[in-house]
Amino acid sequence: MKQKILLIGEPSGMCQPAIIKFKEKYEVDHIMYIKTAFVKRLDRYKLIIIEIMASSLDLYTKEETNDDLRTGIVFYEREVEKLGIPVLFWSWCEDFRSEIKARKNPLLSFVHKTGEENFLVEAVDEFLKNIK
Repeated sequence: MKQKILLIGEPSGMCQPAIIKFKEKYEVDHIMYIKTAFVKRLDRYKLIIIEIMASSLDLYTKEETNDDLRTGIVFYEREVEKLGIPVLFWSWCEDFRSEIKARKNPLLSFVHKTGEENFLVEAVDEFLKNIK
């Protein structure tokens, strides 16, 4: 049985091949906006993948999210962290890697988006292997 993963984000066309490959290996609920996650039972997922620079759609203030540059992190801190579910943040901006790593939480990781077809599968495989 495939592991159930929630993928939150607004992927660009460059990520589509990686998402297709990812869905071949894992059971994936893919939603485009963080706001949609509020109707999901987050505790049902083995892993949640969160786009850091997602649109808040007025869910949080621009000040809280630094003009949507940190919406995924705010969502994690308010809604997901308390559940103890592993989270993989993803972004085109490599700068967030050090911030996520500085939290020293083994249930958190970061993957830099690339145009490579296997980047997401490889990142998730490695992360899940390390948290078992």
